[in-house]
Amino acid sequence: MNSDEVFSILAKIDAKLFGKDAEIIENRAKRIDVPRSDLYEAERKLRELEKTRKICLAVEIFLAHDGLISDAQIEALLRKACSDYPIIPFISRSSVDRYLKDESIIRIYGEKTYRFILEQRLANLMAAKSKGGTAYAQNNDPIKDEIGRFQGSTRK
Repeated sequence: MNSDEVFSILAKIDAKLFGKDAEIIENRAKRIDVPRSDLYEAERKLRELEKTRKICLAVEIFLAHDGLISDAQIEALLRKACSDYPIIPFISRSSVDRYLKDESIIRIYGEKTYRFILEQRLANLMAAKSKGGTAYAQNNDPIKDEIGRFQGSTRK
């Protein structure tokens, strides 16, 4: 996936999410008279929509790779896309993790997608731990005491 594909995903998300609230903020910036209560409500909704936008972006990228992408890879992809298109929001690795666990995914994408994301992330975690354990066994020799209990290891 390249920056252009990330940008097109974000454009679809923006078209779905933003509407009248963005217009209220824009009018206030242009010094058009807007009631203060409407402005505060619109700003609150826009902050909420911005979070939803980032959640949707993380989920869409995850689903586009069939769940076979790590949080670090999503972060790297978004870092590259941000440099190409400044409008694309950068999402850190920890935020990607938090957004992929967010329960608002159920409201936006449905229970089935939410379950798929959780199950696939768990499978990815188990595969990574297995791969790490195998690499550890290949690269280290165990040290045992006289009884045969594990005491530590040394590099091969």
